[in-house]
Amino acid sequence: MKSVGGYARVYRAIFGHVALRDEAEEAMFMWMIGKAAWQPTRVRFRDRPLYLKRGQLAISQRDVARGFHWSLGAFQRFLNRVKAESMIDTCAESGVTIITICNYDVYQATGAEAESPAESGGGTKPSQSRVTEQEREEIKKDSPLPPKGMSRTYLPSDWKPPPVSELPPKAQACARQWPREAYEREAEGFGLYWHSERKMKADWRATWANRILTRHWAVMREARSMPDEAKPYHQLVAEGRA
Repeated sequence: MKSVGGYARVYRAIFGHVALRDEAEEAMFMWMIGKAAWQPTRVRFRDRPLYLKRGQLAISQRDVARGFHWSLGAFQRFLNRVKAESMIDTCAESGVTIITICNYDVYQATGAEAESPAESGGGTKPSQSRVTEQEREEIKKDSPLPPKGMSRTYLPSDWKPPPVSELPPKAQACARQWPREAYEREAEGFGLYWHSERKMKADWRATWANRILTRHWAVMREARSMPDEAKPYHQLVAEGRA
């Protein structure tokens, strides 16, 4: 794909993102953002005319893996994982892979938007909601007033996590995959953190749901090493142990 002028922003929340395992994966994801089209454009890739939407790039998986000194398998596993985390979407055909950066408008916001990115974004596929605690605090500073009709409060001293069935759909889907004790453990950590921080929020239920989305990949990674008796039934079925 031909290069174009202009600048690509570096979104700070990428550093330390729970879905990116190390600096190499952070660099890979930032490279993809930098290579993505910033506006709809027509390009030629391997002598084929392609039309890319804003936030899309065309690659050869083999060439990219070779250029970054990764094995092809390692690169494909990386793509599959960030796709499962709703960070990208992919479409492959005849050796060409079109990658769509989800929430590209958040990563590459312009003007005032770049200083106060919204958690939900307005990108190609606004399903990514994994946000670091640091980013949430930056959002709060930029938008000090709660939504109309809501007032900020401290986390109640007797706070308990809501039943999984009462969570928003995406958080509920994540929590249902967790080992049975993980939900309570994460809730205890959530309560200890916010009771010690003594910071106010307008919607603690939404804050807890966001914590679930943020912690999902790490919880699932830990679950792989758990003994069978601690795993949820559906996971045992998936592993052929039930």
